[in-house]
Amino acid sequence: MRLRALIKEPSADTVFSFAMPFIASIPAEHLGGSGLVAAVVADLVVSRRRAATISAANRRFSQQNWQTMTLVLESGIFLTMGLQAFGIVEETAAFSGGLAFAAFLAVTLGALIMVIRAVFIALMFTWLDHRHKRRQRRYEAEAARIERFEKRMHKASEVDADMLQARDLSPERCFRERDGRRRSRHRRHERGGG
Repeated sequence: MRLRALIKEPSADTVFSFAMPFIASIPAEHLGGSGLVAAVVADLVVSRRRAATISAANRRFSQQNWQTMTLVLESGIFLTMGLQAFGIVEETAAFSGGLAFAAFLAVTLGALIMVIRAVFIALMFTWLDHRHKRRQRRYEAEAARIERFEKRMHKASEVDADMLQARDLSPERCFRERDGRRRSRHRRHERGGG
């Protein structure tokens, strides 16, 4: 990774990125381990740290080249499959069931796969719906608990009129005192200014 961070030329970085899986597999193979696993681990390490260590130009250039390489490899695989299709058809025709049996088998297995997938998706939706309803019940229980708490707080913060009179804190008295203070300030201001 440190070596790749030192490479400034995008072309050289791409060549190194193509060679890196093979370089990573050599020590693992030599020690009796799996070269494939070593190559995958090396790629995971690079992909995790590449934003911090590899320049943006090198990453962009390398990504374009890897996409091109992927397209070429996939095209080669499908070309090889197409070239083998003629031999597969000939061998199937020579088989006792023939092409009709092979087509029936392909359609049947395709339908079976679709049914299995539909059942899996239905089970997944059922599980997600159950999870959503469970969360909704928890949310409603929490909302009810919060509402009870707010009612208790509101009730605790209410001031009883009898309690105010007993302590001589009635609203009328508080307003009278406030108005009296205002009048006295106003008088003092008039005396000082006059």
